[in-house]
Amino acid sequence: FQRAACSGANSVELDVFLSKDEELVVFHGGKSAKNPDEVGNLGKHTTSDENIQNLTIEEIRKLQFRNESFACPNENMNGFYIPTLKETLEEVIIKNNMHVTIELKGATTPKPLVKLLNNMSTTIDLQNQVTISSFNHDLLRQVKELNPSIRVATLFSHIEDYAIEEYAKKAKQYNASEVHLNFKVVTKEIVDELHQDGFVVMAWFNSPGKMNVIEEESHFARLVNAGVDVICTNAPDALGKKKAELMEEMKSNQAKI
Repeated sequence: FQRAACSGANSVELDVFLSKDEELVVFHGGKSAKNPDEVGNLGKHTTSDENIQNLTIEEIRKLQFRNESFACPNENMNGFYIPTLKETLEEVIIKNNMHVTIELKGATTPKPLVKLLNNMSTTIDLQNQVTISSFNHDLLRQVKELNPSIRVATLFSHIEDYAIEEYAKKAKQYNASEVHLNFKVVTKEIVDELHQDGFVVMAWFNSPGKMNVIEEESHFARLVNAGVDVICTNAPDALGKKKAELMEEMKSNQAKI
């Protein structure tokens, strides 16, 4: 997250779970995002086969990483640990005056998350600096019931084959302000339709290691020309360098139309 801030990114996206002793921790996933029983399982990323939700924060701090499972070079992993959400908000988001998208992975996260954000409301702008997202849209409903002023985003994967109007319909159903789409499904037609309904549109890329920087970079122009408001990328350095060029290209294309 610090590297993203240094590269010029104005926002980061992260996932959260609730530990056994009710600390919100920042952790990306588990063995399988498609299998609810394996979401939060540590076996893919650490030497433990426990679920992160069944460990205390003290136990989580002691976890040993399987360095080969990360796109990050092994030597860069030394000394790192799974942080709490509070630490990440204080050390990265607030200090760098950034926006954060918090994806709810753990089913028990809405209530403690809203409590934490409410307690930090004097140091972080909840309406402009924070968006809560989830593939489990019912978790978004719970967030809005607890604090209606917090922005939420309906998150969709590339395997969900919806008609264009369905994205807006579902977002409205959960009082969302944003719609987050896998980069593979984004088209100008979808973005225009969502913009007409007042939604902010994010295009997000797959988890690190599945696509090299050059391949990911090849999609940037298409997404910018489709009109997305936000690109959530594993290559913020590359997007930062090309941002001005991409924006000029988009203006040129619009002028020609």
